[in-house]
Amino acid sequence: MKLEEAQALAEKAVVELKKMVHDFTGDDSYEDIGVYGDDGEYPGHEIIRYDGTLIELTEYFEGSPRDGKYPIDRLSEIMNKYFDEWERENHFCLNVYGIDNDEA
Repeated sequence: MKLEEAQALAEKAVVELKKMVHDFTGDDSYEDIGVYGDDGEYPGHEIIRYDGTLIELTEYFEGSPRDGKYPIDRLSEIMNKYFDEWERENHFCLNVYGIDNDEA
């Protein structure tokens, strides 16, 4: 997969992540969730970055699950829908693996 394809899938994941924030909090303060380019150590590194509300949800959520899932479970479900290999390396970003370097 090329970086542009991964970014397009990441945009779809971001839409779902924003909906997840709204579903768990009732708030629309998720403007800090975004898709980024190849400015990391490899294509797909920190492709989705966020802070604020999504960090609070995934790190410190103490409420009741929605549809039997906690925010971290829902985040995993969303990312697995779009990417085979990904990880939450840090509390503020999502990395995706298996992206071809455009220069190759």
